[in-house]
Amino acid sequence: MDCYEIRRVLAAYCEGLLSPEQSREVDRHLAECRGCAFRSRQHTQLRSALRQLPSLKPPAQLLISLRILASKERVRHLAPAGVPVWLASWVTRTRLWADAIMKPLALPAAGGLASALVLFALLAPGLAVQAPSGAADVPITLFTNATFLGMGPFGYTADDIVLDVTVDSRGSLIDYSSPAGHRAWLNDPVVRRSVENALLFAVISPGTAFGQPVAGKVRITLRRSSIDVRG
Repeated sequence: MDCYEIRRVLAAYCEGLLSPEQSREVDRHLAECRGCAFRSRQHTQLRSALRQLPSLKPPAQLLISLRILASKERVRHLAPAGVPVWLASWVTRTRLWADAIMKPLALPAAGGLASALVLFALLAPGLAVQAPSGAADVPITLFTNATFLGMGPFGYTADDIVLDVTVDSRGSLIDYSSPAGHRAWLNDPVVRRSVENALLFAVISPGTAFGQPVAGKVRITLRRSSIDVRG
């Protein structure tokens, strides 16, 4: 599976809805792809946060008021009454209903609606139907940074080479620079050529803003035995 196919089934994978064979394929991909593994952790954290939300219960005073209202209604139905009495009773019941139910529920209902809107905004990207091939994928977070995925096996003679790499919305290299205090290697044409050759094979995932890929910058530190990345 490639990254696009993994993101299509990632929600089902986190819910345990995939077949054992599909789950093994997703496990192998997540072990190799940092970007997809990050999205998987986001799904898991969101599910855990939702499960920890408290369940709303009606206030005890509301239950008592409803029982009293039901008792009064039963007495009115059993007692004989004409049209004027029935009309007055209907007005009284309506007023009691508004006072006993609407007022106590007004604040919890407003809070519940606000919570539902927030949760929907967080869940909608993960629950939405995937767009056709070529369309932008929608992440859970509103903004994500560019992500360094890998680079070819190149060697470097300098101890530390710090690069600020700028990529466009497709992840293609636009420019690179070296911060002050880390530019000595620029004077060495051999080291500079090896760095530029390595950047040609660098794989960088662009950042996103509201689900759309955007240009971004990522800081890479090249060492003789490792590569450190900071978005």
